[in-house]
Amino acid sequence: MRPGSDSARLATYLEGRGLPGELVPLVGPPAEAILRLAQERHIDLLVIGTRKKGFFERLVEGSVAQGVLRGASCDVLVVY
Repeated sequence: MRPGSDSARLATYLEGRGLPGELVPLVGPPAEAILRLAQERHIDLLVIGTRKKGFFERLVEGSVAQGVLRGASCDVLVVY
C-alpha cells in the first residue's frame, strides 16, 4: 500500500480500533468481484455501504449494493 492512499488510511483506521480487516484489490465489475470473493472465502456476512442515487441513475445502471443483494448466497447488511 502506498502511504497516504485511501487503502493505507483505512488499514490504519481499522488497526487503531482493534478491528481485524484485510484489504483485497479486486478486478472486474464491482458486484461480481465482491460476490466471487465471498464465494471463494465462504463468507457468512457481507456489509456494504450505499448512497442515494437519483431515479434515472438507478434505472440505467443499478447499484453495486443491489447487485450484491441479488446475487449473494450469504447474508448482506446494507448501510446507508
